[in-house]
Amino acid sequence: MKKILKTISLMSLALTVGLVGLGNSLAEAASYTKAEVANHNLTNDCWIIVDGNVYNLTSFISSHTGEERALTNRCGHDGTKALKNWPTEVNTVSEISSYLLGPLTTILPVLTSLTVTPIIPNVIIGGNVQLITTSKDQDKLPFAGATVTYSSDNPTIATVSSTGLVTGVAIGKAKIIITSVNGDITIHKEKVVFVTAEALPNPNLHKNDKEDQGQHLGYWHKWFNRFEKMFQHQKGLDRQQKNNR
Repeated sequence: MKKILKTISLMSLALTVGLVGLGNSLAEAASYTKAEVANHNLTNDCWIIVDGNVYNLTSFISSHTGEERALTNRCGHDGTKALKNWPTEVNTVSEISSYLLGPLTTILPVLTSLTVTPIIPNVIIGGNVQLITTSKDQDKLPFAGATVTYSSDNPTIATVSSTGLVTGVAIGKAKIIITSVNGDITIHKEKVVFVTAEALPNPNLHKNDKEDQGQHLGYWHKWFNRFEKMFQHQKGLDRQQKNNR
């Protein structure tokens, strides 16, 4: 009898351990990333982060129409501050406890990409254009821990400062190399800068319309080719004049 009871106890212990392990696995599976939350940013599909937890507040918003604007502005984002700044009657996290989906994942952000604007920088001789650089993590969110540096492959055409300010020096084109570094991770991005004698149409307009953008860039390139031909012609004349001396 003792052996039977001991066997039953061991089986119960194993079952308990198994259930605990299963519970932990389910808890881990129920965690959410910031990127997942960001995909639910509409009034009829609203996820919000509060105190490190993720809530589906879609139906909550519909029942609190007076506070709808304050919440919908935070759909897909962290709404901890906005929620706690509400009037007392809607100020407690316990009021939204039934809408809890799970904890926000604690995965550390990692540098994975780099974006640089404008799309095609162009500048006149002596003029400037500011490059705007954003390092991003695996959730495509801004990554604050990276160090960004800039360099020009042809400073006789265009120079660039440590903050990304490009200055036109002479007619032509230069490649600006942007490097974002965090620990062992290094990401490079290149931008070709066109330097002209006078201002050209801005190729960065209408960037949300692919058809307009293609037409605009084509027109702009024609302008640049015109100035480049003039520049090459002038170089040929200077070379010929020098040889005739």
